[in-house]
Amino acid sequence: MKKLLVGRKKASMPYQITFSNTAAKQFQKLLDKKLKERMAAALEFIANEPLIGKPLQAEFKGSYSFRVGDYRIMPFPRIKKRWV
Repeated sequence: MKKLLVGRKKASMPYQITFSNTAAKQFQKLLDKKLKERMAAALEFIANEPLIGKPLQAEFKGSYSFRVGDYRIMPFPRIKKRWV
């Protein structure tokens, strides 16, 4: 897991965003600046409210997905550790 600072550091963000290695590489490779800004804003939103989005089923039951354009963010909140 990689810790990657997304957007502005806010004291009000109760959860810390942590990327898998694959997700970190994909985020860094985004070329579209507007999309990257939208993705960062979505991640900040998720850090404040990690149990938001479309509920998933089957093997991912209990998790959620959140769409930004053609991309899907799948946060897996760790409530005790306070990171997503």
